[in-house]
Amino acid sequence: MRIMRTRFEGTWFDTRGVSRADVGAGSGHSAYRWRPLIWHASTGSADSATSGEFVNERTVATQQTAWNFVAASRPWLPGPIAAVQWWAPDDSATSLRVPIYGGATKVPYHFADATGQVPAAAVKPGEAPTADALTPSMDSAFWIWNLVSNLAYGDRADVVSKALEAKLLPMQERLMAAAAAEDAAVAALAMTDGASSPAVVARATAFCELTADGAFHAWQTVFLELFALTRDGFTITRGTHKPQCAGAQKDGCTARNIPDVMEQGYEQSWYDRVATDGDNAQRYGAPPTADDNGGRGYEMHKRLRMNKKRRGPPPRGPPLGTGATSTASISASTQ
Repeated sequence: MRIMRTRFEGTWFDTRGVSRADVGAGSGHSAYRWRPLIWHASTGSADSATSGEFVNERTVATQQTAWNFVAASRPWLPGPIAAVQWWAPDDSATSLRVPIYGGATKVPYHFADATGQVPAAAVKPGEAPTADALTPSMDSAFWIWNLVSNLAYGDRADVVSKALEAKLLPMQERLMAAAAAEDAAVAALAMTDGASSPAVVARATAFCELTADGAFHAWQTVFLELFALTRDGFTITRGTHKPQCAGAQKDGCTARNIPDVMEQGYEQSWYDRVATDGDNAQRYGAPPTADDNGGRGYEMHKRLRMNKKRRGPPPRGPPLGTGATSTASISASTQ
């Protein structure tokens, strides 16, 4: 499973722009490149060794994945559980995989499809959510897994990928431990009821349904947590100022949870690249008198208020563009 999660990190093929500069990785050091992977530069190539045609690497894990699985064949176990697929929709780098026994007789509801890749693969109406490629559903594993993985692309790739891995790996280990325990329980049942008895098949099926249902709802929560972490371009984490008040407590606490809000910004190398791109230096460069109207004071005020470190109105200053110097000062206080 770990191999299928890789995107050539730490190798010559690493596309994140970490070990070497790569504008294609964007400001978030994304390992992904949108298709098509073969493209041409409009200005041609100054390197005589190339034809002007370029190729982006197709990493092991890739975004345009319908589903992925790791299969295991265990001939020493009873027939209904001898084969197992660790299965998930979408990108193999960002996916929590659920165990599906080869002998299971029912597809877990949130993972089922009422239409089917082919008609024979469809389940009965009512045994699958109403969803397809153009009909999103919060009851569909395909869509929840896509919501999670798409947060890990683009400008927030570096932040989300680390946070996602911290959640995914222990969850996957717990599922594997649960499956190992179920293997032993089914094998014991098979000793008394027979390897392919209805009781063995029913237990294997029920385990797949229950486990997949739990994983689905857990992954819904992961999506919401990752979204909360990175919304609006900030990195938002649990507050470290004061705890939330409990019960009748009033002192040394806050009435509601106050998070820490960090301005994500960009790496210095990215700012430098923006400043030298096209006419950006002339368009965005601040004149020497940029702070004469108190603009930086207002900016600092907003930052402090965002983290609940300032009370009162913003600093007073002259109207924008007057050229007068603001004497407003910024002080931080703890709420």
